[in-house]
Amino acid sequence: HPLVGASLGYNRAPAQRDIDKVQSQWIRGQCEYIRDSLAKRKKTIRKLTRYSLLLFILGMIVTFTVLAIRGFNLLPNVNDSGEKALDLLIRLLPAMAGLLAAMAGLLSGYIEFTAYETDVREHVRIKRLFELALQRMQSAPLADQQEVIRDLGIEALHENADWALLHKTRDAKAPLG
Repeated sequence: HPLVGASLGYNRAPAQRDIDKVQSQWIRGQCEYIRDSLAKRKKTIRKLTRYSLLLFILGMIVTFTVLAIRGFNLLPNVNDSGEKALDLLIRLLPAMAGLLAAMAGLLSGYIEFTAYETDVREHVRIKRLFELALQRMQSAPLADQQEVIRDLGIEALHENADWALLHKTRDAKAPLG
Protein backbone atom coordinates (compact mmCIF):
# COMPACT_ATOMS: atom_id res chain seq x y z
CA HIS A 1 0.00 0.00 0.00
CA PRO A 2 1.52 3.37 -1.01
CA LEU A 3 0.74 5.18 2.26
CA VAL A 4 2.49 2.73 4.55
CA GLY A 5 5.79 4.61 4.43
CA ALA A 6 4.26 8.09 4.33
CA SER A 7 3.48 8.30 8.03
CA LEU A 8 4.89 6.70 11.16
CA GLY A 9 1.38 6.53 12.58
CA TYR A 10 -0.21 4.97 9.50
CA ASN A 11 -2.84 2.41 10.31
CA ARG A 12 -4.40 0.17 7.67
CA ALA A 13 -7.54 -0.26 9.75
CA PRO A 14 -8.41 3.19 11.06
CA ALA A 15 -10.46 3.50 14.20
CA GLN A 16 -13.21 6.00 14.92
CA ARG A 17 -10.67 8.09 16.88
CA ASP A 18 -8.72 8.57 13.62
CA ILE A 19 -11.84 9.76 11.82
CA ASP A 20 -12.67 12.07 14.75
CA LYS A 21 -9.16 13.51 14.54
CA VAL A 22 -9.61 14.24 10.81
CA GLN A 23 -12.95 15.91 11.56
CA SER A 24 -11.58 18.12 14.31
CA GLN A 25 -8.18 18.96 12.86
CA TRP A 26 -8.97 19.23 9.16
CA ILE A 27 -12.66 19.53 8.36
CA ARG A 28 -13.67 21.81 11.24
CA GLY A 29 -10.42 23.75 10.87
CA GLN A 30 -11.14 24.33 7.19
CA CYS A 31 -14.70 25.43 7.99
CA GLU A 32 -13.31 28.05 10.40
CA TYR A 33 -10.60 29.18 8.00
CA ILE A 34 -13.04 29.52 5.10
CA ARG A 35 -15.57 31.36 7.26
CA ASP A 36 -12.91 33.87 8.36
CA SER A 37 -11.47 34.24 4.86
CA LEU A 38 -14.96 34.72 3.44
CA ALA A 39 -15.69 37.50 5.93
CA LYS A 40 -12.38 39.24 5.08
CA ARG A 41 -12.97 39.00 1.33
CA LYS A 42 -16.52 40.34 1.61
CA LYS A 43 -15.32 43.22 3.80
CA THR A 44 -12.56 44.08 1.31
CA ILE A 45 -14.99 44.01 -1.62
CA ARG A 46 -17.46 46.26 0.24
CA LYS A 47 -14.72 48.71 1.22
CA LEU A 48 -13.16 48.93 -2.25
CA THR A 49 -16.59 49.19 -3.91
CA ARG A 50 -17.57 51.97 -1.51
CA TYR A 51 -14.34 53.89 -2.22
CA SER A 52 -14.80 53.43 -5.95
CA LEU A 53 -18.37 54.70 -5.79
CA LEU A 54 -17.32 57.66 -3.64
CA LEU A 55 -14.57 58.62 -6.09
CA PHE A 56 -16.99 58.29 -9.00
CA ILE A 57 -19.59 60.52 -7.28
CA LEU A 58 -16.93 63.10 -6.40
CA GLY A 59 -15.77 63.04 -10.02
CA MET A 60 -19.34 63.64 -11.19
CA ILE A 61 -19.78 66.51 -8.74
CA VAL A 62 -16.57 68.12 -9.97
CA THR A 63 -17.63 67.55 -13.60
CA PHE A 64 -21.02 69.19 -13.06
CA THR A 65 -19.33 72.03 -11.20
CA VAL A 66 -17.03 72.62 -14.19
CA LEU A 67 -20.02 72.46 -16.57
CA ALA A 68 -21.94 74.93 -14.43
CA ILE A 69 -19.02 77.34 -14.18
CA ARG A 70 -18.35 77.22 -17.92
CA GLY A 71 -21.91 76.79 -19.16
CA PHE A 72 -23.48 79.53 -17.06
CA ASN A 73 -20.35 81.67 -17.03
CA LEU A 74 -20.53 81.89 -13.25
CA LEU A 75 -17.06 83.35 -12.78
CA PRO A 76 -16.43 85.38 -15.93
CA ASN A 77 -13.88 87.81 -14.55
CA VAL A 78 -11.71 85.62 -12.37
CA ASN A 79 -8.52 86.60 -14.19
CA ASP A 80 -9.36 90.29 -13.95
CA SER A 81 -9.99 90.17 -10.22
CA GLY A 82 -6.49 89.04 -9.46
CA GLU A 83 -7.57 85.92 -7.57
CA LYS A 84 -4.88 83.61 -8.90
CA ALA A 85 -5.65 80.78 -6.50
CA LEU A 86 -9.29 80.65 -7.59
CA ASP A 87 -8.23 80.86 -11.23
CA LEU A 88 -5.81 77.97 -10.73
CA LEU A 89 -8.52 75.92 -9.01
CA ILE A 90 -10.93 76.49 -11.87
CA ARG A 91 -8.26 75.43 -14.36
CA LEU A 92 -7.49 72.28 -12.36
CA LEU A 93 -11.11 71.18 -11.87
CA PRO A 94 -11.36 69.34 -15.23
CA ALA A 95 -8.16 67.45 -14.47
CA MET A 96 -9.47 66.60 -10.99
CA ALA A 97 -12.71 65.29 -12.49
CA GLY A 98 -10.77 63.02 -14.83
CA LEU A 99 -8.41 61.89 -12.10
CA LEU A 100 -11.27 61.01 -9.74
CA ALA A 101 -13.03 59.03 -12.48
CA ALA A 102 -9.78 57.22 -13.33
CA MET A 103 -9.18 56.33 -9.69
CA ALA A 104 -12.74 54.97 -9.40
CA GLY A 105 -12.14 52.85 -12.49
CA LEU A 106 -8.80 51.61 -11.17
CA LEU A 107 -10.39 50.46 -7.92
CA SER A 108 -13.14 48.63 -9.80
CA GLY A 109 -10.52 47.08 -12.05
CA TYR A 110 -8.50 46.03 -9.02
CA ILE A 111 -11.50 44.17 -7.62
CA GLU A 112 -11.80 42.32 -10.94
CA PHE A 113 -8.05 41.76 -11.26
CA THR A 114 -7.73 40.19 -7.81
CA ALA A 115 -10.76 37.96 -8.49
CA TYR A 116 -12.17 38.66 -5.02
CA GLU A 117 -15.75 38.06 -6.15
CA THR A 118 -14.78 34.74 -7.73
CA ASP A 119 -13.00 33.80 -4.51
CA VAL A 120 -16.13 34.62 -2.51
CA ARG A 121 -18.30 32.41 -4.72
CA GLU A 122 -15.80 29.56 -4.44
CA HIS A 123 -15.43 30.03 -0.67
CA VAL A 124 -19.21 29.81 -0.25
CA ARG A 125 -19.29 26.60 -2.31
CA ILE A 126 -16.38 24.87 -0.58
CA LYS A 127 -17.58 25.96 2.88
CA ARG A 128 -20.91 24.32 2.14
CA LEU A 129 -19.12 21.12 1.06
CA PHE A 130 -17.15 20.94 4.31
CA GLU A 131 -20.29 21.57 6.37
CA LEU A 132 -22.17 18.93 4.39
CA ALA A 133 -19.33 16.46 4.95
CA LEU A 134 -19.55 17.01 8.71
CA GLN A 135 -23.30 16.42 8.61
CA ARG A 136 -22.98 13.23 6.56
CA MET A 137 -20.31 11.86 8.87
CA GLN A 138 -22.34 12.32 12.06
CA SER A 139 -24.09 8.96 12.18
CA ALA A 140 -22.56 7.19 9.19
CA PRO A 141 -20.67 3.91 9.44
CA LEU A 142 -16.87 4.12 9.52
CA ALA A 143 -16.47 3.05 5.87
CA ASP A 144 -18.89 5.76 4.72
CA GLN A 145 -17.05 8.36 6.80
CA GLN A 146 -13.79 7.32 5.14
CA GLU A 147 -15.42 7.73 1.74
CA VAL A 148 -16.68 11.21 2.62
CA ILE A 149 -13.16 12.20 3.75
CA ARG A 150 -11.67 10.84 0.52
CA ASP A 151 -14.22 12.64 -1.67
CA LEU A 152 -13.81 15.85 0.31
CA GLY A 153 -10.03 15.61 -0.03
CA ILE A 154 -10.29 15.20 -3.80
CA GLU A 155 -12.65 18.21 -4.01
CA ALA A 156 -10.32 20.29 -1.83
CA LEU A 157 -7.40 19.46 -4.12
CA HIS A 158 -9.45 20.49 -7.17
CA GLU A 159 -10.47 23.73 -5.47
CA ASN A 160 -6.85 24.53 -4.58
CA ALA A 161 -5.73 23.83 -8.15
CA ASP A 162 -8.52 26.04 -9.54
CA TRP A 163 -7.53 28.84 -7.14
CA ALA A 164 -3.88 28.57 -8.16
CA LEU A 165 -4.76 28.65 -11.87
CA LEU A 166 -7.10 31.62 -11.43
CA HIS A 167 -4.54 33.68 -9.58
CA LYS A 168 -1.55 32.57 -11.63
CA THR A 169 -3.18 33.72 -14.87
CA ARG A 170 -3.79 37.20 -13.49
CA ASP A 171 -0.34 38.68 -14.04
CA ALA A 172 -0.44 42.45 -14.31
CA LYS A 173 0.73 43.75 -17.64
CA ALA A 174 1.65 47.30 -18.55
CA PRO A 175 -0.26 48.60 -21.58
CA LEU A 176 1.94 48.78 -24.64
CA GLY A 177 1.58 51.85 -26.82
